[in-house]
Amino acid sequence: MQIRGGDGLKYNRILCFVLVISMLSLTGCMDMKDMSEEQTDLIAEYSAGVLLRYSDKYERRLITKEQTAKQASPQPTATAMATATASMSTTASATANTVTDASPQPTEPTSVDLNDLFALDGVSITYDSYQFTNHYGTSQIRAEDGESLLVVTFIVKNTTNKKKKIDLSKRNSGSDGIQYQLDVDGSQYEPGLSILENGGLNFLSTTLAAGKQEEAVLIYRMSEDKKKASSIHLTIKEGDKQSNIPLKL
Repeated sequence: MQIRGGDGLKYNRILCFVLVISMLSLTGCMDMKDMSEEQTDLIAEYSAGVLLRYSDKYERRLITKEQTAKQASPQPTATAMATATASMSTTASATANTVTDASPQPTEPTSVDLNDLFALDGVSITYDSYQFTNHYGTSQIRAEDGESLLVVTFIVKNTTNKKKKIDLSKRNSGSDGIQYQLDVDGSQYEPGLSILENGGLNFLSTTLAAGKQEEAVLIYRMSEDKKKASSIHLTIKEGDKQSNIPLKL
């Protein structure tokens, strides 16, 4: 039997140890004369077991090569495990951030011409003028004390040679409906309900003969001091489209 390296050295030392014990017992140097046969057998069995424990050539050795290799292999330290955990946490966080960054962002409304926004076939709607007033026409629309009405006028025209029925009232409801927001020096206003015959522009419902036109207005209530405003801006919006109309710069 040929044994190499460290295992051979260990094996040789153990073999010498066993041989020395055997020699001592045979020569009487050890006080073994009173040992029973059973005790002698135990010593022999122990010696054989030690040899088999470390023998590379014996296929039924008490400790296998795999067990020896496992015992010799380095175990992961607490520091290494902590580092791996931190790395996994960082990766998960980066993945979460990537998913968040990839979420769709809200888009800005597209600025379009007023007629493109209303999209009424054979009908044109154009801005005409605005004015501050205490009342409008011969109707009962009047400003209260300390208030003023701002009236924005549009011209609605039938551009065809046939009678045209126009109805915007159904497009003025819900969050996706047509919105008419007026900005006066940073303050926002919405038009009130109109008792005009054609409903005003925000509730327009009328019929125009071929080539005919009429006024449609938006009426806003605000404090009287807004007459001195330096900036008045009207934004008409529907869905992802909007039209910007500067009334006073």
